[in-house]
Amino acid sequence: MLTVRQDVSISVSAGTTCTTPFTGTPVYVSEWVIFSTDLANFVELGTGHQCNGFTYRYWGYSSASNWYPYGTQTVTPDSNTHYFDIHRLSSGGTAWWYWLIDGVQKSTLGWNQAGVWDEVGLESYDQNATAPVHTYDQLQFTFAEGPWYYFDSANTTSGVNTGVCGAWTTFPTTWRASEGVSC
Repeated sequence: MLTVRQDVSISVSAGTTCTTPFTGTPVYVSEWVIFSTDLANFVELGTGHQCNGFTYRYWGYSSASNWYPYGTQTVTPDSNTHYFDIHRLSSGGTAWWYWLIDGVQKSTLGWNQAGVWDEVGLESYDQNATAPVHTYDQLQFTFAEGPWYYFDSANTTSGVNTGVCGAWTTFPTTWRASEGVSC
């Protein structure tokens, strides 16, 4: 799965665990390759936003609904576009999952899983967060380690009783999302 986007600034409510990734009430700008219809198994790559402006990129996976972070990198949100890429390559009978940001490999995982579907969007644990409208461009996926394709379906979902929203700007290549402001 390939996404091109900015690391935008997201306002998150005050808290006490601001600089510890994956704690408090974070907002994640993420992409996922999901392996099971129960959402228990997936690989994920994204940007985490926490209180006091603490922002980090992260990569990891979930197995049987247990989250295993593989790495984090503190960043400063900017207006530059960045390439976020999760993909699978097989070698020697093992499927290897790769996480790349701006073409730099962050990690690999040997896991013989194939994706059921790909997703991008906001994952928010803060009802009072404000995320400006931002886009996910050049949305692409690869099937069976073949060529890259643009998304071919427009499944649009939003959180229940939240201010998170998303919509297609240009189907099938550009998705936009926000929280606490109109899409």
